[in-house]
Amino acid sequence: MKTKYILLVFAIFLGFAASNKASGQNGCEACVYPWPNMCYILNFNIPGCSGDMQAVFCYECGVTAPIIKIRVAELTYCPECDDAAWDYVYNWVKQNWDLLCGIKPCDEPPQIEFTITKPICAELIWSRTVGRIRAITHSGDCDLRCTEKWQVCIDYSGGIPVKRETLLERYPSGNGSCEYIPHGDDPDAPPEYRLDQDYWRIPCSRITRTANCIPFP
Repeated sequence: MKTKYILLVFAIFLGFAASNKASGQNGCEACVYPWPNMCYILNFNIPGCSGDMQAVFCYECGVTAPIIKIRVAELTYCPECDDAAWDYVYNWVKQNWDLLCGIKPCDEPPQIEFTITKPICAELIWSRTVGRIRAITHSGDCDLRCTEKWQVCIDYSGGIPVKRETLLERYPSGNGSCEYIPHGDDPDAPPEYRLDQDYWRIPCSRITRTANCIPFP
């Protein structure tokens, strides 16, 4: 837990494989109403972790208004890199939202309102055959997320394009709740949720021991 942060920032800029799909296609089952129904699958790795990982985003690009909404719906990760994987996904979205919906110059108001929502609670599934934990978000009793709203644009005034991002607010969202259930390589994990088991499923848990949402402003 909480390991493998070294080179994380550098890893954001490494090569990755990604694809855009519509809801209902393989890997995109989570992107259905009431969530945005466009789907983006990101395959990535982090130096020091034991293999490839995958994130699924549901997103929406505003047609009649400059709005971008992105929900982190699923994450399949190496158990020794849980915190690092969640941080990687959040930072990737923050740095690459324009790949999904485009960007507007700062001198062409209104600026884009960009919303990212990431899970605090999720269903967790371990398969020793795969060697990964899969975190799946759901609506209902396990739907607790941290949502941020940003105002974003690109500034050309200095000659070199620069992204400008202003955090407007951060708040817990969803109508669910959960406690952290120790699992994986957590020393407090009960035998049935350890990595030497072939398979286990936790219906609803905080994604990590430290998962939280600090309101802003």
